[in-house]
Amino acid sequence: MNCSGFPNNKRHAYLFLAYKNTYVLEKTLRLIDDERNDIYIHVDLKSNISDFEIYRGIVKKSNLYFTKRINCHWAAFSQLNATLILLEEASKNHYAYYHLLSESCMPIKTQNEIHSELAQCKYDYIETKDVTFNTEKWNRYYYFLTENRFYRTSKLIKGLSRIIFIIPQKLVGIDRWKNCKNQFGEKIAPQWGWNWFSLRDETVSFLLSKKEFIKKHFKRTHCPDECCIPTMLFNFTDMKQVKNSKRNIVFDGKPSVLTVDDYDRIMQSDDFFARKFDENKDRDVIDRVFNALKGEANDK
Repeated sequence: MNCSGFPNNKRHAYLFLAYKNTYVLEKTLRLIDDERNDIYIHVDLKSNISDFEIYRGIVKKSNLYFTKRINCHWAAFSQLNATLILLEEASKNHYAYYHLLSESCMPIKTQNEIHSELAQCKYDYIETKDVTFNTEKWNRYYYFLTENRFYRTSKLIKGLSRIIFIIPQKLVGIDRWKNCKNQFGEKIAPQWGWNWFSLRDETVSFLLSKKEFIKKHFKRTHCPDECCIPTMLFNFTDMKQVKNSKRNIVFDGKPSVLTVDDYDRIMQSDDFFARKFDENKDRDVIDRVFNALKGEANDK
């Protein structure tokens, strides 16, 4: 229920995929606790939900919701499914924007700045990357072991997955997208990008209307959370209303942890959010971002 008096078509929904409670998450929730926002958190089923109950007392101005929980695994459809759960739950209230973050993300702009820049609701913000051989392979073939909890860390399981499942599919010419076309009759080309986004209400409605299509074509793929939304928007829209994700991420095979050495760079950027922060690696940068934004918010 919207208790703020601020109209829903101007409000923002902050969506979190969380598998652990962090110092970063606490600071982020304090920064986005605003009558113009609501907050939705999906807590991985492997995690202890009681660790997150503290936020019911910390979040004062926003409505806070915990969604239905599922067991999430790296590079698996469950990760994308948790995102769909968040979008479905939040879309019942129809927000201007839906921002997907993790427990290691922080805003690097104030809520006044973010709401002001997005007031016209003209664009979706996602990251798309050049299609690589891996992108094609991830989407073309069926991956059957991604929901195994050891898939991320076990070279043996990854190797067996390739030998037992992928090579035979390659030999017989499996292509899950072979006869799949969009509404214009064009063959769908899989895309890749970061899974963190800021999407408009109409875009979320479109994605949810394609939920069965998404399940059919992205279930048992590798990293579907990184391929799904770029693929759907690239193939089903003209991309004229898509801009870069407004996420400041240093990516070198995986996101690098930000430190105080990154502070000036990220705060002077045009991005809305940054990741990845880790209090065990550098708490100072987290405090500096928090204090800077909290101070600016109080000055306005």
